[in-house]
Amino acid sequence: MKVSIIIPVYNEFSTFAQVLERVCNAPLPAGCTKEIVVIDDGSTDGTAQVLGEHARAGIVAAHHASVNAGKGAAIRIGIAQASGDIVLTQDGDLEYDPADYERILEPIVNGRADIVYGSRFLGDPVGMAWKNRIANRVLTFIANLLYGARLTDLETAYKAFRMPLLRAVPLECRRFEFCPEVTAKLRMQGHKIMEVPIRYNARGIAEGKKIRARDGFEALWTLVRLRFVRQPKTREATVTRAVIALALAAMALVRADVISDTRRSLMDGDFAHADVLVQADITRHGSTPEALEAMSWIARAYLAANKLDEAEHFASQTYQLCMTAKARHGIESDHHYQIALGAAIEVRAQVMNARGDKHEAIAFLRDELAHYRDTDLGARIQKNINLLDLVGKTAPPLDVSASLGAKPPTLASLRGHPVLLFFWAHWCGDCKADVPVIARIRQEFAGRGLVVVGPTQLYGYVARGEDAAPAEERAYIEQVREHYYGDLDGMPVPLASDNFRLYGASTTPTLVLIDRAGIVRMYHPGSMTYDELAKAVRKVTGG
Repeated sequence: MKVSIIIPVYNEFSTFAQVLERVCNAPLPAGCTKEIVVIDDGSTDGTAQVLGEHARAGIVAAHHASVNAGKGAAIRIGIAQASGDIVLTQDGDLEYDPADYERILEPIVNGRADIVYGSRFLGDPVGMAWKNRIANRVLTFIANLLYGARLTDLETAYKAFRMPLLRAVPLECRRFEFCPEVTAKLRMQGHKIMEVPIRYNARGIAEGKKIRARDGFEALWTLVRLRFVRQPKTREATVTRAVIALALAAMALVRADVISDTRRSLMDGDFAHADVLVQADITRHGSTPEALEAMSWIARAYLAANKLDEAEHFASQTYQLCMTAKARHGIESDHHYQIALGAAIEVRAQVMNARGDKHEAIAFLRDELAHYRDTDLGARIQKNINLLDLVGKTAPPLDVSASLGAKPPTLASLRGHPVLLFFWAHWCGDCKADVPVIARIRQEFAGRGLVVVGPTQLYGYVARGEDAAPAEERAYIEQVREHYYGDLDGMPVPLASDNFRLYGASTTPTLVLIDRAGIVRMYHPGSMTYDELAKAVRKVTGG
């Protein structure tokens, strides 16, 4: 697998040679090769000469622009010239460390992600000016607000993409608006973005840093324009929306910080500091939705560390505070509350199970499901019940009354065949990335009777998150299926939300493997590699 590293440079003579040396020496995941594509954006300080020497030596592929067109324009040229399977963007200075390449690329190489951003705020951003930190927080918050992302660092220079996805994005950027534009357009196409922590050592304007305050306003305008503008004549109305979005960001900035700051402390292993951050935020602002989500991350971190008493403590505290908020003003419409409560329920059940109280955990989850069955939490709670109790049980029947294409067979009629259920969503980038794996499995095990069924459902919206009537969304799903799921042509596709609720498919994809007797043998929320899935299928098919 080839990785194209795109480096736009402009007047970086003092650091460029050292950056190239670090890039050349940076390790990549096993099986990856490196292509370095450098775009000199009209440098006048000797950078072009250094680049020319490396190009003649065959170290890099170089492009020289006669005038300075901007970082975004240079990146677009680099994308057009690159020939790799994966693209990774790199700045031409020493703020970022190429030693982080392996960490950034590994999720893409192993099939766990299509897009990965290196987050400075999940790491330790050394020397970042407070105004730059605040500006990035505001822009990241607005990107999350407008595009349903879950980012901590919108403006990071370290971004990695599968090449086909990136080339499918119609980029228009010229200066520093590449980051908001590519993020907005990828999210509007339904792609998920993973973040990993990276190292960062900031430099100042005197050392050559080129981004200015006006670039922040341009980034803000890009985010709002792409979300709201339909035609040029609506610009005045959109400016108003931009001001509103900025005001919302300013009001919520401190509260948004508590989540990312808490997660950063947890990733550093400093659980005590994470607790201090959350308790300080509650003291200042009360039990806000953001503070409770941050607290739920502490519970999850303690569970991952197998510290069950602490996990139970923070999960129970989160749960009780959510119940108090629910009694006072309701929590159903707030995304942070939903995340916090869902995590609290999940952790409490997993702690019970880890202590050997599986039946108690299942009873607790079923009691919670009775309260939240018809809410967004219902599928998540059912997922946790299924993780504990579905394997070894008869597979629940699928609702096949509506479908895309021909009417699907019932699970009862498929007895005698092993069945793989592939729950997918039209907006799900991970689902699209898993198509080659599922198609290969279907082809290789067809001779042993394997049948692949792909349930999906309506979500009430289409591209760009625009509300849509059922008929319109159904037509859109057909378009997505034709474009991205061609390798699974002929796969039966039941279309019913009840299937997602029954199988707890709050995570997409969700993979369920059923044996010839109709018994569930694997229940797996999330993606799987070919080797992982093939191993499970062989057990069921007897191969």
